[in-house]
Amino acid sequence: MKNGNFGVEQEVVEALIKLGTAQARSDYERHVWLTSGYIRLASVLHDKDPQKAKEYLNKAKSIIDKDSRLNLMLEKWEKLAKSFVVVGVALISSSLLNR
Repeated sequence: MKNGNFGVEQEVVEALIKLGTAQARSDYERHVWLTSGYIRLASVLHDKDPQKAKEYLNKAKSIIDKDSRLNLMLEKWEKLAKSFVVVGVALISSSLLNR
């Protein structure tokens, strides 16, 4: 997806779903992989499909909220979430200026 091949999105989502139900050495490891995957999807889709990107961001946040050990993932999530707010404000501002 990094090089613009957005067709693999469904494959990535399916892999994350399998990972969510697979056995791992620990729940922590699984949660790190899952949140990282959803954050990455949200990042890649940020400009192409912001609505879908927000859905992935929300999935990551729901996992982070359940595991207080995910401090680094929370920092990554917050950084990306702020970029959505900035884009949203810019879009709202430009639509008001065009009236």
